[in-house]
Amino acid sequence: MSTEQLEKRLRRRSIHRSRSTALAVTLIIVVLVAAWIGTEAVLKAIGQRPLLADPQTVTDTALQPDAAFTTIAEIIAVVLVILGIILIVLAVKPGR
Repeated sequence: MSTEQLEKRLRRRSIHRSRSTALAVTLIIVVLVAAWIGTEAVLKAIGQRPLLADPQTVTDTALQPDAAFTTIAEIIAVVLVILGIILIVLAVKPGR
């Protein structure tokens, strides 16, 4: 690799920021949620008490929501939409 190509590459890398932080945070959240769902499923299968919420109770509550559940679901939906918009902006926006 010539010196000119190396300088061009270094200049580009210094201008365009890495998206690895956003990716790492997103993957950690996805892994934690998947681990929680898996743990709850295993605990339900072996007849133990759930850690946070019984999957059947969550399903029943989601299918027959009351006013409080609807409000909580709306708040969670708004937060997820905002996080989605932030991740899309981070993916599309160039560096500094």
